Amino acid sequence: AVTATRNNLHVLIEGSCREQNLELIHLLCRMNTEAQTPPVIVDCSMAPKYLEQMLFGDGASPALLNPLCCGTLCLTQINHMPFYLQKKLHTYLCDRAAGKTGHNKLRIFASSDEDLSKLSREGRFPEELLSFLLKNHIVIPRIEDAPEDVTVYFERFIQEFARIYEKG
Repeated sequence: AVTATRNNLHVLIEGSCREQNLELIHLLCRMNTEAQTPPVIVDCSMAPKYLEQMLFGDGASPALLNPLCCGTLCLTQINHMPFYLQKKLHTYLCDRAAGKTGHNKLRIFASSDEDLSKLSREGRFPEELLSFLLKNHIVIPRIEDAPEDVTVYFERFIQEFARIYEKG
């Protein structure tokens, strides 16, 4: 996470808890000193029709992904985005990187509540998009998978509890 705040590359956050993933995205957005505009957060688990319209437009409404867009686009739950939209997103990002769709800086923060490498091996997530997003890869382990972390959480809680009530 610290490395991600020091560069302007895309970020992929994988963690089983949606709320933790979103909180980390919010934290990274606050720490992103390069950002000139506020981040746009899009939940990719919404209905595909609306998601496609929001990201790519439909002719009648403006698209978030357009040649002039810049700043930070946060795609939460990207694993819930339909496969055809994942492929369309990858094509857009590659065209943009090649200079075909504008030169403004656009940074993607994506989160997933599943292992995207596993989904990619199963053919449920484009390998190309995965490698594009893996510039900064943050994995949030589940507490039950790392029992040594539980002790750290409890110690912090007790220290904070003591600090609050010693003053009172």
